[in-house]
Amino acid sequence: MGNRDTRRPSVLYIPVYDFYKAILYSDLRHLVKEFDGNGFDEYKDDVVLKENLNNIIKESAYLSNDTKTLKVKKKQFSLLQLEFKYDGIKTILNMYNIVNDVKLLELVIDFGFKVNINDTDVIEKVKNIKLQLKRLKNKINISKLNLEKIIKKTDSDNKAEDIMMMLDKEALFFERYLELGYMVDKKVITLERWIRMRQMASEKKKALEN
Repeated sequence: MGNRDTRRPSVLYIPVYDFYKAILYSDLRHLVKEFDGNGFDEYKDDVVLKENLNNIIKESAYLSNDTKTLKVKKKQFSLLQLEFKYDGIKTILNMYNIVNDVKLLELVIDFGFKVNINDTDVIEKVKNIKLQLKRLKNKINISKLNLEKIIKKTDSDNKAEDIMMMLDKEALFFERYLELGYMVDKKVITLERWIRMRQMASEKKKALEN
């Protein structure tokens, strides 16, 4: 990435294609300008990108006044992050059981777990970590149930592939309906501009109906 930070911070900089990819597939790497579908694994759980995505979702919801779908997608993303955290802690415990290295237990701190590194009672450490892991699992289960209820009450149950295909149809619609005179490239046009075109199309439709 060099000296320049290219982690996209807002709707003004992220292409609509990358935004939906990041949301629908829970892949933060799409917020990195240079990401082309490969590599950049170090950004999969990047703290700055998490904050950037949250800000972009808020900006998008504010601009489009369409918070229902985005709220569902945000909850899905949050759930996947909890599951990633759970799997990470489980892996650490499994590794500890194999190599019996106490230092491994301190890695749970990177996942937000609390552990007293000065405590010499290893059994108590493991017990404490397992207790936190159990609470995390309960939180995941509750989040899943709540998400299922929300999805059933909305029309936001489309498959990710279907939504991505709709972007192509929407791009063609913008070109023709708004008589833009140029091709709309979903991989280039920003999310902010995309939302504005939706608003322009809606305003034109209302004007023609009156």
